[in-house]
Amino acid sequence: MSNVIWKYPLHSSDSRIKMPCGAMVLHIHEQGGLPCLWVLVDPEQPQETRRFVTYGTGHPLPEGRRLYLGTFHLEAGSLVYHVFE
Repeated sequence: MSNVIWKYPLHSSDSRIKMPCGAMVLHIHEQGGLPCLWVLVDPEQPQETRRFVTYGTGHPLPEGRRLYLGTFHLEAGSLVYHVFE
């Protein structure tokens, strides 16, 4: 099977999501008031659990390495959040 794009909602500021191994996050955006990830996946790959953590602008981040994935806005842009893995 070829790759497809799937959407995964982020239901909390610390989300653990099962998705096919090797999946690549393409975009983060709000849809219907809920932040979502659009991810390129190969549905035939085995599943793995990945952790996505969201921080608001001006909020402290804990020590340690993390991969920045993108930024999204809520409430007409008055709230800005940043997603890391």
